[in-house]
Amino acid sequence: MCAMTFVSCTKEGINVFEGRYSYKISGLVSLIPSAYVNAPAAVSPTLVPLYPEQGQMHINVKDKDKNVVIISFNDIKGSVITADATIESDEIIIGEGMLKTASVTDGTNKIGSGIVSYFASGKLYGNQIIMQLVYNGELTLNGTKMTIVDSKIDCVATRN
Repeated sequence: MCAMTFVSCTKEGINVFEGRYSYKISGLVSLIPSAYVNAPAAVSPTLVPLYPEQGQMHINVKDKDKNVVIISFNDIKGSVITADATIESDEIIIGEGMLKTASVTDGTNKIGSGIVSYFASGKLYGNQIIMQLVYNGELTLNGTKMTIVDSKIDCVATRN
């Protein structure tokens, strides 16, 4: 009689996030004219949708001892952004100060853009990472410098 043993090969800890994903980012930003940044109560914020992004996201272990991974976002339009992220238990965290280009839309056309700083945090649910991003900085909207005062932005990345 022959006995067979099957061993499970599941990823643990930091390695569970490692892999290739397809991602989409969308959401809303609240903007006020930058001239009113010191008196935000003087003007009502304008709520504007982000121009959606999509592409491939790759997560690779950078420093297993420090629970650090490197994430690359390869946007379908050609831009690439890399960021270090920390894994804490089942959460992935991209620290403050990362820079990216953000664009806003009127629903059809881009109506503004700028370089923003951002941070993000999220969790792995099955084969998806769901992250919430927070943008800070200024965008030029129809020729006017606008400051981001709030944002509600989601990134959903599905493992390929």
